[in-house]
Amino acid sequence: MRIFLLFLTSIVVAAMVLGCQARQAASPVEETLSMAVAAFHQAGSVEELLAGHIPPGSETASAESLRSLDAYLGSQLSSRGRAHMDVSLTTPCEEQTAQAMSEEPGSALEYWVKVGQCVSADYVLVPQVVYWKERQGSAVGSVEPAGVAIDFYVVDVKGFGLVTRYHYEETQVALSDNLLTIDAFVSRGGQWVMAEELAKEAITKALDQFGL
Repeated sequence: MRIFLLFLTSIVVAAMVLGCQARQAASPVEETLSMAVAAFHQAGSVEELLAGHIPPGSETASAESLRSLDAYLGSQLSSRGRAHMDVSLTTPCEEQTAQAMSEEPGSALEYWVKVGQCVSADYVLVPQVVYWKERQGSAVGSVEPAGVAIDFYVVDVKGFGLVTRYHYEETQVALSDNLLTIDAFVSRGGQWVMAEELAKEAITKALDQFGL
């Protein structure tokens, strides 16, 4: 038992070191340039994707969960001292752009560039849900675990291009099934979490990866 505990401790320490290294990533967005944050949305078709694909079997994330993630992303950026234009500014531009492009369709990249132009931003941070599965069961006994797949993009408005992408995909598994998930197991309090909690983990990891 003592050897097993030492093994688990070594894994936790290694995970913490890797986490600290991830926080040292250089930001693709200079502090002097403006960044708008798009509202969380779930892709309904491949035409809405900037990259990747939509996995089969996804459920529809609730509007309440998506708005909660908007608030969490905004609070995380603010707590890190990153100035940004929040969804209260970008949402009207998203709606206006969608209306305009319904008459003259274009690519997903063109859509987000136009949103950025509308809000007068240099960059747009786009969070896009491509898979969502809610937990079935309780926090202590899940029949079916939660799972999410979310893409985060940084779009260069003036350069009309995609600067970077972070893809997060996670379906919770029991510690007994994979000891390499010990860090996630500890951070989740040893419980089965909801999809929204996994999505919040995705936000933290994406911002770390982007250096934001």
